[in-house]
Amino acid sequence: MKSYIIEFTEEQLSLMARCIEDIHRFAAGDMELHNTISVLLQDDKDRAIKKQLLNNLFIAQKQVVYPNMSVHETTDYAGNGVENDVQRDFIANTYQIYREMYHITAEANDLSSCYRDNTLQGGNMGRPKLVCINEK
Repeated sequence: MKSYIIEFTEEQLSLMARCIEDIHRFAAGDMELHNTISVLLQDDKDRAIKKQLLNNLFIAQKQVVYPNMSVHETTDYAGNGVENDVQRDFIANTYQIYREMYHITAEANDLSSCYRDNTLQGGNMGRPKLVCINEK
């Protein structure tokens, strides 16, 4: 299998992690796209109204994707309970990618947070290898 190295600034890595977290949570049944919507509606005076309208749309989407799941129900980080292997692996693999990004950033900055704990195993790809290469 081929491997690639991509160099991100910490800000770019954080943005990428938040985007992948949104994708992971969406696939797991939490369809609110919190990170993305927070940015898009950040300075909007009608933010609360728009968030409610979007929430209604997310509920409708969830009923299509997961018709047997209740409104507030989601799968776990590894997609356990999802019968489709492709969907379950997607959920688990996206978790490992974004969570490892948060983990490495927390360690590199000596942050006291839940992200200091090791990323849980899941999926079929394993965790990405991320290394802090320098400080500027």
